[in-house]
Amino acid sequence: MKIGITSYLLKVCDGEIVNSIPKLADLGFDFVEIVSRNPNKINTEELQDVLKSNIPAYAVCAWCDYSIQNPAHDSMHIRRSYKRYIKDLIDFAENIGVRIVVTSAGTIQGISRDKAYEYCAKCLAHLGEYSATKNVKIAVEAVNRYVTNFINTATQALELIRIVDNPNVGIALDTFHMNIEEKNYENSLNKAGKNLFHMHLADNNRLAPSLGHIDFDKIVINLKNNDYQGNLSLEIQTAEHPLEEAKLGLNYIRSLLA
Repeated sequence: MKIGITSYLLKVCDGEIVNSIPKLADLGFDFVEIVSRNPNKINTEELQDVLKSNIPAYAVCAWCDYSIQNPAHDSMHIRRSYKRYIKDLIDFAENIGVRIVVTSAGTIQGISRDKAYEYCAKCLAHLGEYSATKNVKIAVEAVNRYVTNFINTATQALELIRIVDNPNVGIALDTFHMNIEEKNYENSLNKAGKNLFHMHLADNNRLAPSLGHIDFDKIVINLKNNDYQGNLSLEIQTAEHPLEEAKLGLNYIRSLLA
């Protein structure tokens, strides 16, 4: 397993990402995960050059605006907007040599949960077919209840991709969200199995691993025992000293993997 860092560590997005890459590369991570609200605002050629000179990218992560990009919405136009956005991310990922796009499943607004599953699954099935032509996989992330009222747990994410029924669509889990939603980390990771395409790591307080109370040793052991084939991205968002804390988290997780 390789260890990466989110490009949003320094609170920058899209056009600002290029200038942040050298700072992230200096930390010693194996890769960077690019977070993008609008990939069309990124100079792809410039980004390719700076990645080549500094650090590879492994994943691209969506940042959906649920008011206009929601695969579980009753409005066909809002679902279409989501599909256009994720297709743009898939194209962007292909252009920079990235093979995985992490996305949300949206949120429920005024419809039944069953209908939300239906709408979302149709969007993801369509995107799964599209991404397969680009050699890019889609990982649907389970996110905590304070962000969305839809896909909060590994079990729910797995039910969604069961309905999608496309091998190019799997799930992503995040230890910060899991700390809120999951009753048992190990059981959730065991259930995910081969459907787990990507992992985000952050402690219970959204700081770097080792700065909270999550037992990352057990999580790493579980991933190894389940022959997890993906990588690990540190998704730290509340650090007072982000570069220093990211380096600390990297060294800690690297020691556990060793």
